Amino acid sequence: MSIVAFGEVLIDFTPKDNGDTGINKIPIEAFEANPGGAPANLSAVLGSFGLDTSFIGKVGSDQFGDTLMDVLNSFNVNTSNVIEDPYYNTTLAFVHLDETGDRSFSFFRNNGADTRIVLSEIDLNIFNQAEIFHFGSLSFTDEPIRSTTLDLLDYVDTKDILISYDPNLRDKLWLRLDEAKWWILKGMGYADIVKVSGEELEFLTGKADIHMAAEELFKQFELKLLIVTLGSEGCFYKTDKKTGIIEGYKTKVVDTTGAGDIFYGSFLYQLKRNATLTKDLDFNTLDLEKMLRFANKAGALSVGKKGAMPSIPKLEDIRI
Repeated sequence: MSIVAFGEVLIDFTPKDNGDTGINKIPIEAFEANPGGAPANLSAVLGSFGLDTSFIGKVGSDQFGDTLMDVLNSFNVNTSNVIEDPYYNTTLAFVHLDETGDRSFSFFRNNGADTRIVLSEIDLNIFNQAEIFHFGSLSFTDEPIRSTTLDLLDYVDTKDILISYDPNLRDKLWLRLDEAKWWILKGMGYADIVKVSGEELEFLTGKADIHMAAEELFKQFELKLLIVTLGSEGCFYKTDKKTGIIEGYKTKVVDTTGAGDIFYGSFLYQLKRNATLTKDLDFNTLDLEKMLRFANKAGALSVGKKGAMPSIPKLEDIRI
């Protein structure tokens, strides 16, 4: 498998306008169930674009778990390492949208199936053909998935595989924000490529200036590439020799759920197409600005629809 992603796969309940006024004129939200989970979203992007992609995770032996397996398969994602757990239910998340289309989450993840995966359940032969291993920080919020993540990172770190990291901050999944910061930075120590939002970068460094914050992370963790998403303003990137800001695309925003995952999956697609992926890859030799313009366009197209995987654009529609 060229790209292997690991972590949470879940059901996002996305707000749906049903036209009702609610009880005594108090609005009652209606929701539709959509597949989600940041690493799973990224896998779906890569699979839909035709890359050899595998996902490692766990779902419940329930209707939601069956749906997630079917959807991942429909995006051409290899699910041979997606385990169905008979004892724990598929994790659920409720998405709440504000008037600008930006989202917040309420999670039903206490003993959710995605958090219960252990190393002995994973066929490590999946890494024999891997070029990129991708993970996110939600894998550090609970045990046993936290220990499983560290075990996988230690294993992959001995191989000629690039490690990609998306430190999503979901504060409601942590008891304390200082704990969240410690574990998110722990994951940074393994990573070659990191994608963060501007808000997450400031949270991790305490610095509002993007250049100063990016420099701090580079010095501390010896990253090879840092990408910072800036919403409609585009994105910032930094290697050890180059920095730049790539302007975004203006578009009507309906729902930003999964936009960062679609952006980043689209970038990794471009990376795979334009480089030989080895641990010693020199990112300074790549046309990163062209790759990131492609990713910006994919992210902009996605926010015009609701849901994460349902808003993955068709490859032929991403023209730059």
